[in-house]
Amino acid sequence: ARGESWLQVTDASGRVLLSRTLTAGESVPLTGKAPFRLIVGRAELVSIVYQGANQTYPAAMQTGLARLSVPAPAL
Repeated sequence: ARGESWLQVTDASGRVLLSRTLTAGESVPLTGKAPFRLIVGRAELVSIVYQGANQTYPAAMQTGLARLSVPAPAL
C-alpha cells in the first residue's frame, strides 16, 4: 500500500483471509486457494502482486473502490 486504504480478500472456499485497513508502506502476504476475490478501497494506492506478477485493475477501477478476481477468470 502506498497510503491508507482498505482491503478485503476472500479465497475460493469463501474464507475471508484479510479484511482491514492497510497503512502506507504495508505489504501483506496471503495464502489460500485461488481464485481470490478482492475489494479494494482507494485502489489507486494498492498494488496487487500474484505469483510474482503485478496485477492490473480494469481502467474503470483504477481509483476509488475496485472489485476483482485474482487470477482473473479465463475467457
